[in-house]
Amino acid sequence: MSYRERQIRTKFLINQLKIKYSTNKINYSLNNMADSFCNNVLVIAPHTDDEVIGCGGYIQYLTLKKYHVHVLFVTVENERSISKPQFLNGEYKRIIESSKAKNYLKYTVSYNLMIEERRLHVNRDEQMSLIHIIYNLIKNNKYNSILIPNYDDFNPDHRIISKNSLEALDLLIDKKKDTNSLHMPQWLFFYEVWGPTKASHICLLDKHIHRQKLSAMKCYSSQMKTVDYVEIIDCIHKVRSDQLNDIESNMALLKNITSFELFEEIKISTIKNIINKIQI
Repeated sequence: MSYRERQIRTKFLINQLKIKYSTNKINYSLNNMADSFCNNVLVIAPHTDDEVIGCGGYIQYLTLKKYHVHVLFVTVENERSISKPQFLNGEYKRIIESSKAKNYLKYTVSYNLMIEERRLHVNRDEQMSLIHIIYNLIKNNKYNSILIPNYDDFNPDHRIISKNSLEALDLLIDKKKDTNSLHMPQWLFFYEVWGPTKASHICLLDKHIHRQKLSAMKCYSSQMKTVDYVEIIDCIHKVRSDQLNDIESNMALLKNITSFELFEEIKISTIKNIINKIQI
């Protein structure tokens, strides 16, 4: 893809993001993610790079405190992808890039399922397999917080993986009724990439953490060739900043910080209702 084509695609996506984010404005006060005690966290990322765009700052906040963060990468490219599969010594280049990005985010461990992207939403067998993988990860690792991609999102992979993640949690709830010893995460959140959450919490990023987040994003050179994702991150921040500055209590939070990330807390009692309304 030429530089001009990349710029045209980036500009188009930015315009779409501005429209999408304008439909879910923030006209209320937010809670600080620092007040949520999450020391053993699972981040579910539909694609390698979503962990950076959506919560790369929050991951650093946790790892700087020596907390445990696991990242589950669900998909890899196929021939239908915007960015075609690229390999280096027989390994997906994007997975290699995720390892480089990890050096900036410092999370504990990652898992790569390598399901082909853009087909999961039409294959219920693969969805059921993913549901049970997530269920077993939560059960075996006893996470006290799960970060899930937002279901109100342009990308069909994000929507179906959000739904499957919630279905895994719903399965855990059902199993817990029979076995009280099963662990249930205390904190559940949606994070933002290609669509706004009904934000309830904010993670404040200082200059160092923000710089590290952008450096992690630049590790994904295969993706940066098709879209300038640094501009995408900047666009989300600018749109949300304008909304936050309308509320005095939120303005106080934004003093002396470089950037931020927004999250929507998921109440366990609402999981079934959310699953039923997700449009695939």
